[in-house]
Amino acid sequence: MDISDGGAEYSVKEHLESIASELEEYLTVFIEKNFSRELADIIEYATSGGKKLRGTLLILMGEILGGNRRDLMDLACAMEIAHSASLIHDDVIDGSKMRRGKEAVWVRYGLDIALILPHVMVSTGVLTIARKGDWLAKLAVDAWRRASLGQLLDILYDRDGVKREVTYDEIIGLKTGSLFEAACFIGAGAVAGVEAARMAGVYGYNIGCAYQVVDDIVGLLLGKEESGSAKALEAKGDIWKVGLKLTASYIEQAVFAADSLQRFASKNTSILKKIPAVIVKNMAKEVGGELEKVLDAILESGVLEGRADLDNL
Repeated sequence: MDISDGGAEYSVKEHLESIASELEEYLTVFIEKNFSRELADIIEYATSGGKKLRGTLLILMGEILGGNRRDLMDLACAMEIAHSASLIHDDVIDGSKMRRGKEAVWVRYGLDIALILPHVMVSTGVLTIARKGDWLAKLAVDAWRRASLGQLLDILYDRDGVKREVTYDEIIGLKTGSLFEAACFIGAGAVAGVEAARMAGVYGYNIGCAYQVVDDIVGLLLGKEESGSAKALEAKGDIWKVGLKLTASYIEQAVFAADSLQRFASKNTSILKKIPAVIVKNMAKEVGGELEKVLDAILESGVLEGRADLDNL
């Protein structure tokens, strides 16, 4: 079955999981090819597990626009290596001792390794992307700059009781939207050129922002979220009303971008319109109950067809 022709939600989820599984397997090959054995062991530990969502989106975007999965694998690995590098630093900053059900890198290998190794990982990722074009590498570097700035703003928000002059949308757009944007931009740019890459970037950015909003809602509901972005969302008022309306808005923008990508695509882009819903619903299952029901209602309101009345959600 060609999943790009549409299909049930579970089929979209299975298709994403299939790409992620293949990417996980190839990632070991990529790491062993690009790093010494000593470093490879640590990096394999750091990158194992997780959803591989950014790399998966890169591959899917490239394939829909006419690319070959084998040719996209190194680029997807570069994105996942960079993302894992950011998680290593996040755990140091937050003092988190566990990541993906195992000890955080700084706990297992030491703080010194956890501070330096991510720089090696990110630079290797950028060099890998540069082989496909300097313009793609420049985008990757800028995405890392923006993600780092977003994390910095996240830390500074509400520090010492001082509210920063930064909006919730700015924080999540930088710290999360930027890397999702880069993944889709690079996947598209590697096979279809700059115009398609720009529209793919818009798609990825909005998925990333929707992802972060739901992540913050889930964290707040579970009482385990202390990030600056979660505090900024909470400060906006009712996290249900504000958060879910924002989620719907970002999903709607992603859907519009998916429609615009059809003119560049060799396959039907309908799967791209289904993916935002699959991603956020999968996250909502962590809480279940009311959040899952409300998200279902929003997704059935017409947001996936670009006809939802967001003012009355």
